[in-house]
Amino acid sequence: MSKVLDWFFGIVSNWSDLFRQIDLSSPSWDIFILLLFIMGVFLYGITMSRDRLLIVLVSMYISMAVIYNVPYLTRRGLGIGETFSLKVVFFIFLFVFLLYILSRMPLLYSLGGGGGGVVQIIIFSMLHIGLFISIILSFLPINVLDAFAPITRAVFTSDLGKFFWTILPILTMAMMKKR
Repeated sequence: MSKVLDWFFGIVSNWSDLFRQIDLSSPSWDIFILLLFIMGVFLYGITMSRDRLLIVLVSMYISMAVIYNVPYLTRRGLGIGETFSLKVVFFIFLFVFLLYILSRMPLLYSLGGGGGGVVQIIIFSMLHIGLFISIILSFLPINVLDAFAPITRAVFTSDLGKFFWTILPILTMAMMKKR
């Protein structure tokens, strides 16, 4: 429990450092990730309903499980950029393919529980975009991740960060009441 609290308070204390480091004249990848997160939540939230969010979530989890367990994507001989690009392309292709296949299954729509409220959609959008960013960043090698700000690494790529992004959408979906 103390590790979780240390992780959480480390993130809270790093927020002020993050905002002090923002320099729009020379933007960093951290700013790009923050903007991607904000724009993704907004665009994702206005285009999805709760039942579609369940299909996206299932597609994302299946794609993540497959990509982490494909033996040839971690093969030696591929360069860092090639391995990262291959994993990202394969993940997105599999995600879109599964999204297409699963969107044709009426059973998943009945599990979603209908449209949901605006607050629910925003919360689910934040969790899905955060999970997506965490998955994509997890494909990067450690030496590349060192270029990111400590808060970005703590939130998206640390062991606890990846765990929370993976588990929170499921817990939130289970805790939200159907309307």
